[in-house]
Amino acid sequence: MTTNKITSKNSVFEATKKSGKFSNRVSHFVFSDGERYPMLLDVDGRPDYWTTLYITETRRTSVLQNTIERTLRHIVHLNLWQEVNNRDLLSEFSEERFLTDQDISSLRDHSLLNICRFRAVVSIFQSCISNTLQTTANFIQN
Repeated sequence: MTTNKITSKNSVFEATKKSGKFSNRVSHFVFSDGERYPMLLDVDGRPDYWTTLYITETRRTSVLQNTIERTLRHIVHLNLWQEVNNRDLLSEFSEERFLTDQDISSLRDHSLLNICRFRAVVSIFQSCISNTLQTTANFIQN
């Protein structure tokens, strides 16, 4: 039986700051056989369970590493929308509360945002933002 040792590579993508840490980041793990495996990590550096399950079951064997990384970046962007809007889609869906037309419009608008510009504005106004990050998102969109 062979054991694969895993080495973590530098993070390549980070999202909005939360308590001085980034809320999600994509990190590359390299197995002893040389396989590179991008993985979404949470604030504490642990793999995000549902995202890891999705990537492992549906994407890992059928697509390239760069495609998996791009998929993870889209998931990070969706998680950012959840943070900005103080939402937890997994919980809402499990309670059979689905997206409204307004939610879909908000997601569409959020998807048009440039993540780097959004992070820059958040860091500049972080001391001024006490209610929610939605105010900043609206500022960027206008």
